[in-house]
Amino acid sequence: MQRRLSLCLILTLLISAMSACSTAPVSQRTTATWPTYATSPAHLSAAKAFLINIDAVEMFMIGYKVGLNEIAREQPGMAELMDRALGDVTADDFLNMTAEVYAHYLTQAQLTELAELSDNPSVKSMFRTIRWNATQNKPIDEEEFTKKLDADQLEDLLKFSQSESVFAMQLMLPEINRELAENARLYGEAKLVSYLNEQ
Repeated sequence: MQRRLSLCLILTLLISAMSACSTAPVSQRTTATWPTYATSPAHLSAAKAFLINIDAVEMFMIGYKVGLNEIAREQPGMAELMDRALGDVTADDFLNMTAEVYAHYLTQAQLTELAELSDNPSVKSMFRTIRWNATQNKPIDEEEFTKKLDADQLEDLLKFSQSESVFAMQLMLPEINRELAENARLYGEAKLVSYLNEQ
C-alpha cells in the first residue's frame, strides 16, 4: 500500500476529524458524558500532547462554529438553543473528548511518535497555517505553502508525513471520524436534554 501522503490530504483528514455538530432528534440519553475506554493515563497523555501540537482544539472549535452557523441559516432558534446547551463546554472538554477517541484507535507508541514528530516548529507552523485557512473557510494552497519552506522545513514535514504513525493514523481516520461524530451527537443530545431539564 502506498505510504507517501500529501501533506494537504493529511491535514484535510485531521480537520475533518474535529467536526462535532448535529441536528439529530434528542434521544433518551440524559447523562452528558463522553464515552471513556480502558486507557492508561500515559496513553491519554500522549494523545493529548499530539492533539495540542496540531491545534486540534482550535480546529474543533472552528468546526463547531461553522456547523452552528450552517444550522443558524436554516434553524436560527435551534442554533441558539444548542449554543446555550453547550455553553459550559470548555476547550479542555473538547481535548479530553478527542483524546479518548484517538487513544481508542491508536496505540500509545503510535501517539507518542505522533506527539514527538509534531512537536516541531515546522510542523506546528503548518498546522497554524491550516487553522488560519480554516477560519477563512478555504483550503490550503499546498504549492504556495511549500514555496515558502526551506530544505530543513521540508525535511521536517516529510519526516512527519511519511512516518509509520501517520500511516497508521491514516488507516484509522475513517473509524476515528465516525466515532467522534457519533459520540459528539450523543453528547450534544444529552447536553440539550440536561439544559432543558434545568429550565
